[in-house]
Amino acid sequence: HAFRPELGNNAISDAAKIIVAIQAIMDNESKAFKGFSLPKDDDFEYGSFCVLKVDGGYKTYSVVVPEMCEIVLNRLIVPGETKETVLEDFQKLINSLELDSKVNLEIVPPFYYSYKIHQDHQLNQLLLESYQEIFNKKPKSSYLKMITDANTTM
Repeated sequence: HAFRPELGNNAISDAAKIIVAIQAIMDNESKAFKGFSLPKDDDFEYGSFCVLKVDGGYKTYSVVVPEMCEIVLNRLIVPGETKETVLEDFQKLINSLELDSKVNLEIVPPFYYSYKIHQDHQLNQLLLESYQEIFNKKPKSSYLKMITDANTTM
């Protein structure tokens, strides 16, 4: 009962601790928190977290300690990371928080592997040459953290 919350595990309170930890990671220039750090890539810098959805508690008003809360996150990864390393790293973060609630981690599709084409790659060089030939100037290029709708199918 919510009048005696100390007798239960409040899943929403624990979810809030996860969200605060994620924000601390994103606010910190080293992208580190309690021994957890986001992997780094020289061209992309760090990946990122973004909380997309939080859902928990009652559907119809009830004065009961919430036993379930779902957090949906977006986690931008850097080259070299895999589904397995993302789950392992996030489990380390969860363990460091010493939560009372049981936490289930799951990667929900779509999952996009990070990649980069090096500036000196033949494909990139052909693109640069074609651009210069057509527009009579060198293009600006850089690595970006992004995704396009071209990665999804209907």
